[in-house]
Amino acid sequence: MYGFDHRKVRPATNRLIDMMDEGLIDARAVADMALSWLSEHDVAEMMKANDIIEQDEDEDEEDDE
Repeated sequence: MYGFDHRKVRPATNRLIDMMDEGLIDARAVADMALSWLSEHDVAEMMKANDIIEQDEDEDEEDDE
């Protein structure tokens, strides 16, 4: 599908997904770890990239502070 073996390119990512699939770690725990690791800006950018929030929505919240 991708023209390359994404499991070789992202072994840690795939290992973590496999661990979630096998019930070895809770998906919520993984989300908490990842969100804690990212900056607030990175979280907002991820949300925009995945159409969770509108492009200017996080800017409105910054104006309120």
